[in-house]
Amino acid sequence: MVPQDAFGSRPLTGLLGLAAVISLAACSDDDDSTNFPLEAFSSTLDTTGLTVTTGADVTVTLRNLAPVNGTLQTPVWIGFHDGQFDTYDSGSAADLFFPTTNALERLAEDGNNDPINTAFTAQGFGSVQSVLAGSFTPGPLAAGESVSATFRLDPAAATSRYFSYASMVLPSNDAFIANGNPLTHQIFNGAGAFFATDFTVTGAEVLDAGTEVNDELPANTAFFGQASPDTGVDENGLVGAHPGFLTAATGTILDDPNFAAADFTQVGYEMLSVSFSVETTPSLGSGLANYTFNPNNNRLSFSVLLNSLSSAASALELLDSADANALELDLTSSITENANGTLRASGDRTLTADQIASLRAGELALSVSTQFNSAGEATGLVDLGSGLSATLEPAQTIPTATAGANLRIAMRNTAPALGTFQTPVWVGVHDGQFDTYDLGSPASTLFPVTDALERLAEDGTLSNINTAFDDSGLGAVQGAVAGVAGPLAPGELAQLDLRVDPNSMAARYFSYASMVLPSNDAFIANGDPLAHPVYDGAGDFIGADFAVTGAEVLDAGTEVNDETSTNTAFFGQATPDTGDDEGANVDTHVGFLAAAPGTILGDPMFVNADFKALDYQSLSVALSEGAPATLGSGQAAVSLNEGQDMLTFDITVAGLSGAATMLHLHNAPTGVAGPVEIDLFPFIIENDGAQLRATGTVPIDANQLASLEAGNLYFNLHTVLNPSGELRGQIREL
Repeated sequence: MVPQDAFGSRPLTGLLGLAAVISLAACSDDDDSTNFPLEAFSSTLDTTGLTVTTGADVTVTLRNLAPVNGTLQTPVWIGFHDGQFDTYDSGSAADLFFPTTNALERLAEDGNNDPINTAFTAQGFGSVQSVLAGSFTPGPLAAGESVSATFRLDPAAATSRYFSYASMVLPSNDAFIANGNPLTHQIFNGAGAFFATDFTVTGAEVLDAGTEVNDELPANTAFFGQASPDTGVDENGLVGAHPGFLTAATGTILDDPNFAAADFTQVGYEMLSVSFSVETTPSLGSGLANYTFNPNNNRLSFSVLLNSLSSAASALELLDSADANALELDLTSSITENANGTLRASGDRTLTADQIASLRAGELALSVSTQFNSAGEATGLVDLGSGLSATLEPAQTIPTATAGANLRIAMRNTAPALGTFQTPVWVGVHDGQFDTYDLGSPASTLFPVTDALERLAEDGTLSNINTAFDDSGLGAVQGAVAGVAGPLAPGELAQLDLRVDPNSMAARYFSYASMVLPSNDAFIANGDPLAHPVYDGAGDFIGADFAVTGAEVLDAGTEVNDETSTNTAFFGQATPDTGDDEGANVDTHVGFLAAAPGTILGDPMFVNADFKALDYQSLSVALSEGAPATLGSGQAAVSLNEGQDMLTFDITVAGLSGAATMLHLHNAPTGVAGPVEIDLFPFIIENDGAQLRATGTVPIDANQLASLEAGNLYFNLHTVLNPSGELRGQIREL
């Protein structure tokens, strides 16, 4: 056994020592006769004793200044760099700086930012880049819309000194805005002082990439009817000032009611405002590391979590504090997460005899270096730890957790090209009682509080029906099937997987609802909540495919069908709920107004949108069971402070059936359900269903400490599918 005096005067009893560690179930790989106990260590990491750079949080705010029915901007690429990253030269070909990726052509013709992202990274002139999008990520920035994002930068670094932007103008063949001089917008000066100045991009600064003929044909013009990228006629020209859109005539951009105010050559036309603000004293990283040393094979296992780092980690190392911080082990390759100020690492290493001696003497220190602080941003001695952990698994839950089934919902907009769009389609699985509308009754009949149907039918808003569905208590799960840019475009296919319990009555039937675009208040939905059974009483899948035709399009009766651009969603309406109240009942839609200038069918983008036409198809729906459902598992590292009145935990879980609804610390022995001791839900930092992460420190009293020592405290994670608990983990000592 390890001699107790090898640890000097450190206590070896209780949860801070090693007297309570359990023996290994397996023997050493080298000597089956040995069976030494595991040894637990931990590090508290912070900036103590270090001189560090905190960096600065720079917030960038973009606003589309175009008027209503004016131009839009594709998601705007932005980058911070050293003043050498150039996007274009006026009078030169668009591929001058991007001969391999054609980054400017792809951005200017299709709003595709991937090539410029690649080029920025490859050239190495910049530290940070991003894409700022509108409401329907990754959607365009609409007229009047603003978006903000914050970036942690090192004011002293040359690669943080200048700012560039680039975005396609919509609709157009290849119009774009960008700063051709990479030194135009300075963020920090040479001394690291904030230097940024807000600026506005005007219509006079709109550029023509010279890569595509400006024919403004809907099939070639992005956001004007173009169904696929790179479809226009090659121009083989040069980058220069854009001459403006073609004079209004049938089939051109300015002739479309949606873009009647899109002439950016008008005096005073403004495209985009860019503003900056800075926070120069952001917090710095801190964290926890837990280690387990196995003396039978000399392997040291570790799990590390740090939050609020100034920048991405560049190194994770174990140093010898007794030998001028000499490097003992490089753990950088074991980093599993390294973004947005969070670092996670786990793995194991074999220790030499000298390293084992340093470990037991308390002379090893864990050090994290970052891009801003290459000499170290957070560090902590490897000291004796409490050696607590928990394995979260479904086998421990009471009652037994169910894996359920993956219900796959595939939807295709079956409208023809230049036909109708569908807003993101609300879908719900329920017990057969959740109704969306009654034909011949007001839209508010079933939703008198939330006006869910009116908000969906007029504006495509799903939050109200989400609330109504949750409040009804009739459903198991809901979601939205969306297209790449939000709405489901003609011909576009999208799918969604929902985890359901086939044996639950609340998962027996399927419903859907979506607004038809463009329209005042046209929608599709199943009025009979029993129309689409998914599972029978025995839990067997019986879902069938079905199609929604144009003849099934409904009128909510809430807004007059005037098709006025300012009142018609997706046809020029800038804000929701702007049309004239109709005060009628839900009924079959009579169809759009006859084609004429200013009507939907008179618009080149929607010439095939007459859903009353014979054989018009709106939507196809296919229900199936996806891959077999399984339940996940997780790990929790737990430590006590020296006073044993604060408990620090780090939980990582993968493969949940859905997002967690509760996370608690309970009190009961293994196999027994116990009361809640501490609510840990506020400490969740990631909860998207596929993965859950929670970390924090909570106080514990003497009774809870006694329960911990007795092995009676456990984590319990709840989900919609398993409201009593999906994963449970009893906290144990190593």
